[in-house]
Amino acid sequence: MAIGALEMSKKGVLVTRLNAIEDASSMDVLCMDKTGTITENKLYVIDPIVIQGKEDDLIRYAVLASEEVGEDPIDKAIINYAKEKGIKVDFSKRKSFTPFDPSTKRSEGIVEENGKEIKVVKGAPQVVGSLCGMTDQIKDVVDKLALRGFRVIAVGKGEEEKLNLVGLLPLLDRPRKDSPILIHELKDLGVSVKMITGDNKAIAGEIAKEVGITDRPCAISDVKEGKEKVDECGVFAEVFPEDKFFVVKSLQSEGHVTGMTGDGVNDAPALKQAEVGIAVSNATDVAKAAASIVLTHEGITDIVDAVKSGRKIYQRMLTYTLNKIMKTIQVVIFLTTSFFRI
Repeated sequence: MAIGALEMSKKGVLVTRLNAIEDASSMDVLCMDKTGTITENKLYVIDPIVIQGKEDDLIRYAVLASEEVGEDPIDKAIINYAKEKGIKVDFSKRKSFTPFDPSTKRSEGIVEENGKEIKVVKGAPQVVGSLCGMTDQIKDVVDKLALRGFRVIAVGKGEEEKLNLVGLLPLLDRPRKDSPILIHELKDLGVSVKMITGDNKAIAGEIAKEVGITDRPCAISDVKEGKEKVDECGVFAEVFPEDKFFVVKSLQSEGHVTGMTGDGVNDAPALKQAEVGIAVSNATDVAKAAASIVLTHEGITDIVDAVKSGRKIYQRMLTYTLNKIMKTIQVVIFLTTSFFRI
């Protein structure tokens, strides 16, 4: 097992507890985070929906309502899309900027246009829609996009008292290119893959289909209330970090050897409880300390390698044990036969 752990470390799989090798070989259920593990953890703007004006204007207003230097993934996605399309934005015309506020769910900028100052707003569709007086009109569009796995940002502009809806920006966190292949490999190895995400059921279900997870999506609240059986769910949606511990305990109570991925401090109890607790590459020190396996590469390639390597090592142990038993039996038979012949 020690030699096997050394071999696994060369593939990017660090084993913190040797018994995790045997557990990985017998694991039959693996729960994985969607964001950053199955998906790229990077948002992309896909097919903007223009309601007023031109697409270039929609993107320009969205950029002016974004923070040019910052770590917000939505702002990054919009600015990168503008660069890809060659849309130039003059930030000198922006007189003031209010960053995104979770309480208001929008960001704002005051921009000079045609000698007048106008307000540009970017944020949640229901918030921007209400400011523009078009909440009902965009609700159906947003719901349909959510069913296809998109997160939607609305953009509005106009005078202080009267805003007009310019358009909608569908955003998608794409699955990694290798995720469907690797999930199929895990299924071939007899490991049932379940996805865990904080997204709603519609978005989670769409992403799950793209990567080959065919069991139905379930809201974690329905599982807790007994409306859904944990075994029959392929996706656990609307999950908070503390809910992961509940998922692990429920699967173990059904007799499954369970694996769980995690990266945050709140994931530590679930990683400790799971037979195979897997801390992903960007995990906190607390999560790594609680896990039995630590990955050094992004994605799920290392997880597949861990299962395959664990089974090889377990097979070596089994072969050695059987060989030792057979040799012992042979010696006993030989000595006994010799004794009777004498």
